[in-house]
Amino acid sequence: MRSTVFYQYDDEQHEKKAQEVLAGLGEFVVAFERVCAEMRSCIFCIFRREGLNNQGLVQVSINKAAAEGLRATLGGVFSELKDQNEADKQQVKELLKRIDKLGSTRNELLHAEWFLNYDYENAGDEFTALALKSNTSQNQGAYGIKVPVTKDSLSSHVREATEILVLLRRLAICMNQKGFIVNEMLSKPL
Repeated sequence: MRSTVFYQYDDEQHEKKAQEVLAGLGEFVVAFERVCAEMRSCIFCIFRREGLNNQGLVQVSINKAAAEGLRATLGGVFSELKDQNEADKQQVKELLKRIDKLGSTRNELLHAEWFLNYDYENAGDEFTALALKSNTSQNQGAYGIKVPVTKDSLSSHVREATEILVLLRRLAICMNQKGFIVNEMLSKPL
């Protein structure tokens, strides 16, 4: 029996499916934080490359930055490098777009009201959680974003975060070692 005050699962199968989705959400959050850590690493590499030997100075300025601040800082400091050509800058710009999109997805999911049952509007027989993100615009109604969430959709986000992580590590290699070209490293197959 479901209580109207406290959420309860209908049965063990329902609980198992809901827990799989929640575990997937946890994996995604961890994967996204790894992307943030790697953005910090790239920023450190750029500053070291440009002659800043005291990495503590960089850490003080960016360690508390959230994803958007890290993305903006990475883009800004990279664009100031004089030895990067337009192809290099375009590759980094595309990478930053992917990070921005992933960050938006993370925010939609993390700051949403979650429904883990089968009785919301348009629910089907297959288990899909529903994340409702409160609306920030007055012309869209109460909820601006309705996100159906499955274990597979979360696995897709984790895969995207992993690909971005690989690209950021390649960028860090380019910033750390002479002879590596950003455009070439970021355009290699994953």
